[in-house]
Amino acid sequence: MQRLVRRAYLLLFLLLLAGTRAEAQGIIPIAVEGRGAFALPQGEWNDAEALSNGFGYGFDIRLQVMPLISIYGGWDTYSFDLEDIEDADANDSGVHLGGQLSLPLSGLTGVSPFAFAGLVFNQTEMAFENNAVSLEVESDRGVGYELGAGLGFPFAPALTITPQVRYRSHGADFPGVGEEEDEDVTVSYLSFEVGLKLGL
Repeated sequence: MQRLVRRAYLLLFLLLLAGTRAEAQGIIPIAVEGRGAFALPQGEWNDAEALSNGFGYGFDIRLQVMPLISIYGGWDTYSFDLEDIEDADANDSGVHLGGQLSLPLSGLTGVSPFAFAGLVFNQTEMAFENNAVSLEVESDRGVGYELGAGLGFPFAPALTITPQVRYRSHGADFPGVGEEEDEDVTVSYLSFEVGLKLGL
C-alpha cells in the first residue's frame, strides 16, 4: 500500500513538473491569443431556427498566476445571418474575463488539455437593410457567462495551436418601438474555435 502511495505522489510530481516546463515558454508569464470561430445559435436565441450558423473572431491576453492556472481577458465578436430575410444579420460582441485550468500533460503526451470559465459583458445588434432603408437596433449591455474546454498543441518554442469549444449565454434587453414594450432575450451560442497563442 505504501509503495502504491509513493508511486502516486511520484506521478503527481512528474505531472506538475511537466506542466511547469510546458507553460514556461516565454520570458514573462503573459500570452496573447487570437481566434477564429464557427458558431451555432442555441435556445431562445435561435427560436424557430430564425438564425443561421455564424462566424466570429477575437483575442485574449492571458496571465499565468500559477503553473497550472491563468486568468484571461479579451474581446470578440460573432455575426449571424437571419434566415429568410435578405440583408439582415445579428451581431454579438463584447468583453470577457475568466480563469483557465490546464492539465500538465504536454511533457508526457505533447498535448495540454484545458478548461475555462468566465463572465461576459456583451451587446447584441440587429441590422436590417431594404433598398435605401436601413435599421439598426442595439440591446443594452448584458452580463452572462461562458464555459469551455480545449487542447493545446505546442509547435514552436512560444507558439501553441488551441482548438477549443465554448458555450456562452447572456441577457440582451432590446428597446421597444413605439408603444411596444422592451424585449428581453437570452442570447446563447456554441462555438468551435481555433486559436494561435503566443507566449511573451
